Amino acid sequence: KNIKKIFICSMPRSGTTILAQTIKDAKKFSSFTYKIMPFITIPLIWSKIKDIFFKNQKHERAHKDGLIVDDNSIDALDEFIWSLYTEDYKFNYNNTETINKNFPKIYNNYINKLVNFENNDYFISKSNNNIFRIEYLINNFSELMILVPIREPISHIISIVNTKKIFDLQADEYYFFKDIICMLGHFEFYDMENYNFDRNTYDNDINFSLSVFNQLLFNWCSIYENIIKIHKKNENKIFFLNVDRINENSDELKKLLKNFLNENDLNLDTNIMRASKDYTLDLDLNYEYLKKSTKIYDELKQKCIS
Repeated sequence: KNIKKIFICSMPRSGTTILAQTIKDAKKFSSFTYKIMPFITIPLIWSKIKDIFFKNQKHERAHKDGLIVDDNSIDALDEFIWSLYTEDYKFNYNNTETINKNFPKIYNNYINKLVNFENNDYFISKSNNNIFRIEYLINNFSELMILVPIREPISHIISIVNTKKIFDLQADEYYFFKDIICMLGHFEFYDMENYNFDRNTYDNDINFSLSVFNQLLFNWCSIYENIIKIHKKNENKIFFLNVDRINENSDELKKLLKNFLNENDLNLDTNIMRASKDYTLDLDLNYEYLKKSTKIYDELKQKCIS
């Protein structure tokens, strides 16, 4: 069965989770949610994850950002499947050349079984690491759409740092928290030096400071600059969304989804999509990368459907 698939990916704190959940709730989508994850091969670790996320059925997720989760909530849980078929995954999560050659067939089998089991029609995935696999996904899977939400770069990197601080506090409380976060592929918070397309190649000629904010700004430029290049060859498969304007332009998103799914009845409630916070801090940011990020962001906004 050739199932239509939507992949949502971007840098963390760009609205991928709430966008994915909004679309998932609108129609008959299957996704890798907490309810189907006890991981069969690691039941002990799963029991610890449930202690963190599901003490009381529904509650605020670990990010402490007001987003309520339960066992039907979508997350990057299929990242665990990618990890099983990527050689030395911890160091190669952003290198598609290390993925098992049989993975497309294996992953499609997972998707088909899940969709059939839940008696649904479509599949949706949310994994930030897929920003490094966009070309791989397009080249190896049919009937797919890739949605990339974006936000203003400075507010974006500040939000990432603030979330990492929250995660660090969680790690102090739960000694295994960091291991679980990395097991689920959230290297964006604990492998910042390599979380980019250039992987550890800094431009020292412009006196690049390795502060956490400059590191993230470097990553931001590397990631979205590369996605723009990929988009130019795949404009009918990759679509950018400005999360701060998604409510006022929700009709464009509904139209895009209806055309892709061939569905007339789509109950998409974008009112739960919140505008990102407008952070202002006096940061000592590298001027060249600040200028570059502004240029990239302006180009992204021009390409957005909303």
